[in-house]
Amino acid sequence: MNSIYSEKKEFVEKLKEAFVMIPGIADIEYRSTNDGTVEMVKVTYFGGGPVYINVAADSLEAIAGEVVNLVRGYPVVGLIHRQTYAQEVWNTLE
Repeated sequence: MNSIYSEKKEFVEKLKEAFVMIPGIADIEYRSTNDGTVEMVKVTYFGGGPVYINVAADSLEAIAGEVVNLVRGYPVVGLIHRQTYAQEVWNTLE
């Protein structure tokens, strides 16, 4: 995995430490292809299914903003609405 994608993965792991303290959030995870053409964050809620966000080419600040918007109920630019498709893609990523 390219260093920028490793950095993003590490960043999301640090975000996770804070966000799982919020009631209802079970997990947050980042995955990407080796070349970064597909980058996704998955937010999993207790008692609910996962929500997937397309974060391809996003900065660290933009990734954090997308997760904050999702949790607060605000519009998420990269929200993937087709959850079945998102799950299939997610399963192919590292």
